[in-house]
Amino acid sequence: MKKGFLILIGVVIAILILCAVFFSSKEGYTGTKDFGDNSMQMEFTKMTGTDSHTMLLESGDALQVSFAVTKGRFDVTIGMEGSDPIYRGDDLREGGFSVGVEQDGEYVITVTAKNAKGYFHVEREEE
Repeated sequence: MKKGFLILIGVVIAILILCAVFFSSKEGYTGTKDFGDNSMQMEFTKMTGTDSHTMLLESGDALQVSFAVTKGRFDVTIGMEGSDPIYRGDDLREGGFSVGVEQDGEYVITVTAKNAKGYFHVEREEE
């Protein structure tokens, strides 16, 4: 009887561990987003998955980017479809930068996260 009870507890613990792994990697977003013509604002307590925003930019514009990620992984790519990115950052933590735009067009800002917590802000500065 005692041996059967220990086996049952072991099975329950194994199921709980599998559920925790499954649900912690499930795509989702908890937080706020504000995507405008000239900005992209994301503040999140949990983000897993990919999101993107397209902005129409002109040569001479610049994108001011600031971010702080206190948990998880957060990657960013900025560029025009079919071209090399003008910026790529993997596993961002905290900071900010400005990236210049040399060619008119639609630029896609793509963020990919896994169990991330923090914020990511982009503002267009016109020439």
